[in-house]
Amino acid sequence: MAKILVLYYSMYGHIETLAEAVAEGARRVSGVEVTLKRVPETIPAEAFAKAGGKQDQKAPVASPQELADYDGIIFGTPTRFGNMAGQMRTFLDQTGGLWASGALYGKVGSVFSLHRYRRWAGTYHYLHLDHPGAPWLYYCADRLRHPGTV
Repeated sequence: MAKILVLYYSMYGHIETLAEAVAEGARRVSGVEVTLKRVPETIPAEAFAKAGGKQDQKAPVASPQELADYDGIIFGTPTRFGNMAGQMRTFLDQTGGLWASGALYGKVGSVFSLHRYRRWAGTYHYLHLDHPGAPWLYYCADRLRHPGTV
């Protein structure tokens, strides 16, 4: 059975809602076991609450080492200034050991997001997943598909 992780960051609950829908859709595929988790929050609790952050998210918090346990990973993140959320970047920056050990080799990856920008700005941050702190892309890039491709 293929193990899929839907991993997301959501401050206000919008990406959380999408992540739940993505996980539900993936569960409809036979032979797939889906786990829904979120990345740790990096904003202090008091500031998060003052900003109106959604504090009752049900998904458990993931650790970077867990990525090695899955056959595929679907990342969900909002757009922040044309880039992924800092919380997701911080999480991915901690996966260097997995890359060095080859634990991410052959993983299938996908990304979903929301943005409020016109034209390219909303999708531009997908390209930012290919940075030195996201070595998983090195291993799964040949299996990664861009929106609208088959």
